[in-house]
Amino acid sequence: MPFGLKNAAQSFQRLMDGVLRDVSFAFVYLDDILVASHSAKEHIQHLQQLFKLLSANGLVINKTKCVFGAKELDFLGQHVSSTGITPLPDRISALQESKPPTDRTSLQRFLGMVNYYHRFLHGIAATLAPLHAQASGKGQKIDWSKECQEAFDKTKEMLSKAVLLHHPRSDAVTSPTVDASNTAIGSQLEQRHGRLWVPLAFFSRKLSGAEQKYSAFDRELLASYAAVKHLRHFLEGRPFTIFTDHKPLTTVLSSHSDRSPRQTKHLSFISEFTSDIRHIKGKFNVVADALSRINSVEKDDQHKEGINFEKLAHAQEASDEMASYHTAKTGLVQKDIDIGPSTLLCNISMGKPRPVLPTSWTHSIFNKIHSLSHTGVKPKQKAIAQRFVWNGMKRDIRRWCKECPDCQASKVHRHTRSPLVERQPPSDRFRSLHVDLVGPLPESHGMTYLFTIIDRFTRWPEAIPLPDTHASTCASALHHWVARFGVPEDIVSDHGRQFTSNLWSELNKLLGTDTNTTTAYHPQANGMVERLH
Repeated sequence: MPFGLKNAAQSFQRLMDGVLRDVSFAFVYLDDILVASHSAKEHIQHLQQLFKLLSANGLVINKTKCVFGAKELDFLGQHVSSTGITPLPDRISALQESKPPTDRTSLQRFLGMVNYYHRFLHGIAATLAPLHAQASGKGQKIDWSKECQEAFDKTKEMLSKAVLLHHPRSDAVTSPTVDASNTAIGSQLEQRHGRLWVPLAFFSRKLSGAEQKYSAFDRELLASYAAVKHLRHFLEGRPFTIFTDHKPLTTVLSSHSDRSPRQTKHLSFISEFTSDIRHIKGKFNVVADALSRINSVEKDDQHKEGINFEKLAHAQEASDEMASYHTAKTGLVQKDIDIGPSTLLCNISMGKPRPVLPTSWTHSIFNKIHSLSHTGVKPKQKAIAQRFVWNGMKRDIRRWCKECPDCQASKVHRHTRSPLVERQPPSDRFRSLHVDLVGPLPESHGMTYLFTIIDRFTRWPEAIPLPDTHASTCASALHHWVARFGVPEDIVSDHGRQFTSNLWSELNKLLGTDTNTTTAYHPQANGMVERLH
């Protein structure tokens, strides 16, 4: 095989896989072969069998590069021993000594090296979220914020505490524990060795923009689906239990409630491997139990301590952010209030002084108030806004409410079932329309989409070709219909951006036409035009 070919590595790997296909004790990556044996005698037998296979296939080894009879060794950037697998100390040291990236290429290089050891790092995806946001842009310039520096430092700290991953046992009880936050999902796979639960692997990944908008239930379900899919080679063919801290997920496989297509897909895949999903308990998950204990102590201490306004005044003096509040043109009235020997910067726009919080205080204040009653986002925003002020308050409160473990574990996301509404038949033809969009389709004369319309009285259908799905293009198609058949009394559509845009609303308002949108994720509600497709 000549050097330099793009697919040379893949071809060589396929050759080695074919040669060692029937040898269960040998693990190969390109020209690196690892032979695992239970004893020295068995090791010699394995080596003899391996050498015969290599010789029969015309493959030669360099004995100066071989290590025989080792109880532990370094292999593919990891230290392998009879106990388990750990990252190489020199690789970890190199990452820990890395300086903050100055451009997008160096940031991507750092993320790539960290990602190689992601299975040793519990919840690394959530920690790396700010760095991934910077790495996904265009150009070389990055905005290295305080949040990015904190994520960078925490990642290096996590690397220094990388967990020993144990070898799996075929006869041990195996359980993945899943979790989801507002920005990432993760899982830890554990086995019970004797009286202890030991980790086999960690998995985590960042949620996409669309996935971050999922409900807590859908994010937890996605975490279970992704964990089973990623850890399939550990789980397939053995009984196991999925543990989750989201209680509504434990009954989803046995319930008969309506499910969205996405939920059906995820549940169908999970049910191929297990139907046992249980609510997490401390004895089943050492990591989650330790974290829950830490949180409970912090909440109790915060509740007893209250708010020390003198400390807050000193924090304001030490913060560089306070100067921006004096110069910002926001229409808010700021004033320094005397509190004994110190002064406290407050906002008095609402008549009542509201202290301005530096960034270092915002999350602790949120925890103090949120721990009193775990209300939703809007009530919490209102309650905190009556007492305090800081930049980006609504955004921060929304994120922290969605990330609250207690809220995710206890709040059930369930919709009430309303009776079906029967639509009255139209009084005349072309008075009530159902519309939708189809595409993209193979291009024909510059057209790639269809704007479909059907009259509910006569069932007269039309499919109007469109070059795109912009609101203005759809409005033009409706204009042609009106020119031929007259102005309709009402139009039924889904929640597409074209049909909820200001242009579409203003056009129908001008025509005097009522617009009705169907239930989200329920195309049956617009079945008349859907059947046309």
